[in-house]
Amino acid sequence: MNKFLLLIIIVFCFLSIDCKAQDIIKFRAKYTSDMEYKHGRWSEWSDWETTNILITIDIVDQRIKIFASSTNVLDIYDYETKESSGSSVLFLYCIDDAGDKCRVRFRYNEDEDDRELYVDYPTFTVAYALKPLSNY
Repeated sequence: MNKFLLLIIIVFCFLSIDCKAQDIIKFRAKYTSDMEYKHGRWSEWSDWETTNILITIDIVDQRIKIFASSTNVLDIYDYETKESSGSSVLFLYCIDDAGDKCRVRFRYNEDEDDRELYVDYPTFTVAYALKPLSNY
C-alpha cells in the first residue's frame, strides 16, 4: 500500500495538483463524452457535452467517486503507468458498486495542460475533461 500511495502522490504532483498532504484529490469535469460497443464494434465518440461533475480520489481508502446523476464508487485494486504519444497515462484497475471490473485511465499532456479521465467497461466508455480543484 505504501508504494501505491507514493505512486499516486507523485503522479498527481506531476500533474500540477496541490499535494500538500492531501488525502483526497478533487477534480471538476467540465465536459463529458461516451461511446458504446455494439454488434462487434465501438461507436464513434459522442460530441462533448458541458457538465459540472465532481470527481474525487481518496488516496487512503484507494477509492474514486464520480458525483454524476448518481454517485459511482470505484475501489482501486491495481495500477500501472505508461507514456503514450507525449502523454502520461495512469491506469487504475477498479471494481464498482455492482462488483463489475473497470479500468480508469488518467491522461495528461504536459505541453497542452490537458487532463482527461476515462472509465472503461467492456461495452461502454465514458470520458471526462478535467480541471483540478485546489483545497482552498
